[in-house]
Amino acid sequence: LTGRLSLATHPWLADHAVHGAVLVPGTALVEMVLRAGQETGTPTIDELTLQAPIIVPPDGGVRLRVTVGARDGDGLRTVTVHGQASDEPWIEHAGGTLTEKQPSSAAADSHWPPAGAGQLDADTAYARLAQAGVDYGPLFQGLRRAWQRGGEVFAEVTLPENTSTEGFALHPALFDAALHGGTYLDADSPQGTEGSGGAGLPFVWRGVTVHSTGALELRVRMKRSGDNEMALSATDPDGSAVVTVESLVTRTLAAEQITTADESLYVPEWKEHPGAARYAGTSVVVDDLADLGADVSHVPDVVVLRVGGAGTGNAGSDDGTTAADRARTTTAKVLGTLTAWLADERFTTSRLALLTRHAAPATDDPDLAQAPVWGLVRAAQAEHPGRFLLLDLQDTREDRDADEALVPSGPRDAGHAVPDTALIAALGTGEPEIVIRDGALFVPRWRRAATVRADGPGTGGTATGETEVRSGFPDSVLITGGTGGLGAAVARHLAGQHGVGELVLVSRRGPEAPGAEALCAELTALGARVTAVAADVSDRNAVAALFADHPVRGVVHAAGVLADGLVESMTADRLDAVFRPKADAAWHLHELGGDLDTFILFSSATSAIDATAQGNYAAANVFLDALAAHRRAHGLSAQSLAWGFWSEDGMGTRLDAADLARVHRTGIASLPTDEALELLDAAVATGEPNVAPVRLDTSVLRTREEELPVVLADLVRRPKPRVPAAGDRNTTPFRTKLIGLAESEREPFVLDTVRTQIAAVLGHAGAQDVEPRRAFTDFGFDSLTAVEFRNKVTAATGLKLPSTIVFDYPTPRALAGFLLAEALDEAREEDAADTVGTLHAVDADDPVVIVGMSCRYPGGVESPEDLWHMVAEGIDGMSGFPTDRGWDLEALDGSAPGQSYTNQGGFLEGAADFDADFFGISPREALAMDPQQRLLLEASWEAFERAGIDPHSLRGSDTGIFAGVMYRDYGSTLTSVPDELLGYFGNGTLNSVATGRVAYTFGLEGPAITVDTACSSSLVAMHWAAQSLRAGECSLALAGGVTVMTTPGTFVEFARQNGLASDGRCKAFAEGADGTGWSEGVGLVVLERLSDARRNGHRVLAVLRGSAVNQDGASNGLT
Repeated sequence: LTGRLSLATHPWLADHAVHGAVLVPGTALVEMVLRAGQETGTPTIDELTLQAPIIVPPDGGVRLRVTVGARDGDGLRTVTVHGQASDEPWIEHAGGTLTEKQPSSAAADSHWPPAGAGQLDADTAYARLAQAGVDYGPLFQGLRRAWQRGGEVFAEVTLPENTSTEGFALHPALFDAALHGGTYLDADSPQGTEGSGGAGLPFVWRGVTVHSTGALELRVRMKRSGDNEMALSATDPDGSAVVTVESLVTRTLAAEQITTADESLYVPEWKEHPGAARYAGTSVVVDDLADLGADVSHVPDVVVLRVGGAGTGNAGSDDGTTAADRARTTTAKVLGTLTAWLADERFTTSRLALLTRHAAPATDDPDLAQAPVWGLVRAAQAEHPGRFLLLDLQDTREDRDADEALVPSGPRDAGHAVPDTALIAALGTGEPEIVIRDGALFVPRWRRAATVRADGPGTGGTATGETEVRSGFPDSVLITGGTGGLGAAVARHLAGQHGVGELVLVSRRGPEAPGAEALCAELTALGARVTAVAADVSDRNAVAALFADHPVRGVVHAAGVLADGLVESMTADRLDAVFRPKADAAWHLHELGGDLDTFILFSSATSAIDATAQGNYAAANVFLDALAAHRRAHGLSAQSLAWGFWSEDGMGTRLDAADLARVHRTGIASLPTDEALELLDAAVATGEPNVAPVRLDTSVLRTREEELPVVLADLVRRPKPRVPAAGDRNTTPFRTKLIGLAESEREPFVLDTVRTQIAAVLGHAGAQDVEPRRAFTDFGFDSLTAVEFRNKVTAATGLKLPSTIVFDYPTPRALAGFLLAEALDEAREEDAADTVGTLHAVDADDPVVIVGMSCRYPGGVESPEDLWHMVAEGIDGMSGFPTDRGWDLEALDGSAPGQSYTNQGGFLEGAADFDADFFGISPREALAMDPQQRLLLEASWEAFERAGIDPHSLRGSDTGIFAGVMYRDYGSTLTSVPDELLGYFGNGTLNSVATGRVAYTFGLEGPAITVDTACSSSLVAMHWAAQSLRAGECSLALAGGVTVMTTPGTFVEFARQNGLASDGRCKAFAEGADGTGWSEGVGLVVLERLSDARRNGHRVLAVLRGSAVNQDGASNGLT
């Protein structure tokens, strides 16, 4: 289910304000979830946790999406509620399970009010709620009378007169009012009263069933069943059951706790990938590179290396080794493989895929022995883009059997190909990290964390299901690295802001560390008992002694060291030096600390964003991330916080100006200590095992030339370069421009590109400050800046280059000469490929195939997968007239001329939304553009990407665009064009410009044709596209159409002719057919000749066997 809430469309929400913010009532979320459950045959809420409130902004609105999963073995379905404000990413606000089991309703009281119940003053409930910050308007002040008998409260609640309940199972305002009697359940400290510190809002619902619908008045019976917990049942005045709530846990929120998604707090998750692109290269699975043989004439395009057998990294060991020991051994072995791969010239054009089992970060209880491999390989990926992949299989018996079947026992050679399974599908995605579960593919993404700020000192936790999520900090905490920058800052925060009474500060030098004495005095003055201890936390015996002498209830592991170096130069000793104080120490703290109230590990965001030259550090941090997930999977408290850079404390203080500039270019901004400590509290409050408190500079991320870190793909909208499949043409804007220049202009153009990238990396003002004949050795390049420079040149030119280019060529001019020769050589190869493609283009028997598609349709359909789901589930996408287009709905309603007797149609949500900056369009021009033109641009980009084609690579190509567009009513109600739109409005509303704008934006030089044959426009457009491909006019084509009805004119005109279906729905060939229905949408397919698709490695989705166009002459209609 999808929808949109705003104060314009749902003004009654304004009557539900908490601390000055309009919140979507928890009862409204329950209503949505129950509706989804009814549609899926699971009408009862088994459990629903409201993770964060949904704030309705004064202007604009919030899009909502309710997603229901498949039934599990117990007949339960998972359910989630996501919200999206403006252009922000989707955030999960609620989650739980639905069941088909319906509990019996409670018997109605035979006497009302019940005998022995004393009457209460109903007005005091709202006075108490107002004191707590809850500002209820008239609609939500439904409590009329209340009585109390012991631990029970009875109440009568109603809706105001003339309040419609249509469309609701139980109106949220009435349901919310049913909870208000809870203020009387604890007279000494009622929820939401003065002194409670905030408003008591619904948190966890269990056993919620609506027995009947349409209620206007309720008789409610509620009973306290635990701390902040009550049970509730309600009937109508006749005694018929309306709703039952077996348990409702409430949560007290103060004003400062009500927040939206934190701008600097992120949660990792795995997002399902459609697997649109099919991999057409060669591949092989091995256990060791030696399995390829000493004399390999041709290395496959991808070599899949199995990292280990079945996951055993979390279990005990007969040889006395710990999980950290085994992780270090596995990581060191993989390090040897990576260095051997990079040193062997045979593998230069191949990719190495590391295959682990149940070891991917941020999964449920990942294998600790293999998990750090992901951190190490991420560093190799950053240093050598396109050379390495990470794959992870599920650790099940079935997957182990399938994995064993990949490679037979005995000798193996490079000729043994990987079977066509989910594994081979993963290779074709172009994604650097893929998790495979039950045949489905998942990719890593970060989402903004929906947070509720942590409560004050001594805050306990709230039980949800079987796992207790604890927030705040206990009264005694041990901090490793406690006398260092981060540790000291955290200690001050815990003592000063959380009132932690006992602090144990552990470091190698303990009380002898610089500043330790002053720190202890400062903390003592804040009221804490402080002990500074010298200990090596990588030594198990030392940690055992710490816990024996200081039985604390919380741990913050902030210790760590650096020993940076590129993967090629990394040694096992340097890996060990970083791993022990991070990973070994964390394991000892886990093993010996046991069931602590708080267990926080300080990890690093660089392990996911940019681990260049920090492979050992990234590996150790991923171990921490995995350990937190492991503890949580076993019911123990734990969080791993992947920090960005602290500007005033921590390892960020050791960076010089050049280092800080390099970090800034990655898109990570520094965190002031005060902000970092606020994020610490917010991260703890999320209850998530893995959280990344990072300040991202999205302006840098949008404009950086290198590929965007995959985890940020959903947070920063910009093109994602793909990894070319075998045989792909790799035309780039750089080569296209180079070829178009006169020979005398080429070398200066390439040299300017080199100088520009040097200036960017070294912080010069511009290319003019880089002397072309100056030796690279004099510029001050080191291994880190050399890698960054190589990556920038690769991104700018599309050429595959070694990280040593600044050492291989003495000057920028010499490097420019090499790049020019390489680019021209590849261009000549592409010319040869183009010639072959032209010869094939005239083959009339070469079928036309679909290799990509994109769409947006009513009912929240934003992808082909959404459309399939709608069809498979029989979901109705029709709705009432839109409320955000300025239509006078009241004046439209009727059967008189100028009105429409139908108010139903298929309408796109957010049809006016458009990221103009992404396409380089000014805000004024965007406003003047018909939404149909905007949607075509967005759908074109997505169709290319889903086909595995970098849209930038099509500039200058003979790609065609054929689109059906029949409506042209945008701006038709204007009597004059506003001054600010003059010069834009004409092109913005011409249908002929719709396809021309697509061709202009992408640089397409094939046919650009807009088709208007009324309802058949898109079909005719597809026919012409196929004909154009067969005729050799283009080698790739977009075909489809777009419709947005910006005015109700079509409805009015057809109503005048009595041609509208009464319910807005077409019923072709049905006996009940009574007219036409109108709908909107945009849909595009990418067409290609089959021979080209195979050569380019594009996945074939469908074959267009034939098409034709004709008119039916003098019939019942003109079209």
